[in-house]
Amino acid sequence: MKMKTKVGKFTALVAAFSLSLALYSCATSFNGSDQVSVARGKAVYHEACAPCHGDNGDGSGPVSVSLRTKPRDFKLGVYKFRSTASGELPTNYDLLRTINSGIYHTAMPSFAQMSIADQYSVVEYIKTLSPAFSDSSQYPLDTVRISTPIPYTLNSIERGREVYLNMHCWSCHGITGEGNGPAAPTVTDDEGHHIQPTNLTHYWDIKMGRSPQKIYLIFSTGLNGTPMPSYAQILTDKQRWDLANYVYSLSHKDRFYDGKQLSNMH
Repeated sequence: MKMKTKVGKFTALVAAFSLSLALYSCATSFNGSDQVSVARGKAVYHEACAPCHGDNGDGSGPVSVSLRTKPRDFKLGVYKFRSTASGELPTNYDLLRTINSGIYHTAMPSFAQMSIADQYSVVEYIKTLSPAFSDSSQYPLDTVRISTPIPYTLNSIERGREVYLNMHCWSCHGITGEGNGPAAPTVTDDEGHHIQPTNLTHYWDIKMGRSPQKIYLIFSTGLNGTPMPSYAQILTDKQRWDLANYVYSLSHKDRFYDGKQLSNMH
């Protein structure tokens, strides 16, 4: 039984690695927009994406009115989930990964059943919807390097808790990470839509940061278009890892709490 379990885990890891390699290879195999690919992407987009994102990509498709998390307005060229520095455009791979994997706790599904070629064609088409992608001043993109992780230990989690408090993460996410901080009712995105800070204790509420590595990346890039900043220039690398470990612990059985209340904060 143990051998079967190990084989199963190994097979899953190989499959995940193969998928990532395929996505990366596809995302880096084109230089600029291939007009044939764009035309194909437009057709696929209007069939699979327009109901939410709208015919012209402004996020106002007929389904959007009923969605709590509003679809991305592609015309703005502003993306939350990226591997690039704060304020920058996403890479092709970033866009392709979102299409392939979807975004948890939203209406954005995984399109893994779609061919990789069609997924990439949609990426190429989406990029034509915003002038930002053809603006030479936006390049080259500064891709964030994920450093060697700080081990996930109680000491790291405790240090991360201190960073969480000192950086006033509690003002939006709450003292215990439940998304109920004093500023939560007034948080809006750049378009003026109210956005509810994530309840970090609910694993199912977390859209992208489902591992310390992904949380660290968010702390390093920020979430463009929202009040969530990048801490790359504010916190040390070690502090970002400690904070990532602490936030990760909140949605797991080893969550740490030091008894501090809102009344202790200033």
